Amino acid sequence: MSWIINGLAFVGCLTLIAIALLAWVVWRDDTPPTTTTRAQTDAWQQAIATKQAHDLAAFHSAVAMTRRAQEAGGTAIEPQTDKATDTDPRGADGDA
Repeated sequence: MSWIINGLAFVGCLTLIAIALLAWVVWRDDTPPTTTTRAQTDAWQQAIATKQAHDLAAFHSAVAMTRRAQEAGGTAIEPQTDKATDTDPRGADGDA
């Protein structure tokens, strides 16, 4: 009777070892972290450079428009002292 128990224990041990090896093979990842090609990398860098150029052009356009508005007589930014006189003298809880 003990040889049956020993045989089952041996088969169980081999099964556990096989499961552990299978889990290790599945868990281990041999693929490289990135699989992008050189062409994809170049295209991505070109897209980033184009986006930066567009952002810079938009910024310079906004600065030029602001300067033109200020030179035309209108001020694009109101002085802070003028805003203080436009506020309600009663404050936020004046109705209370």
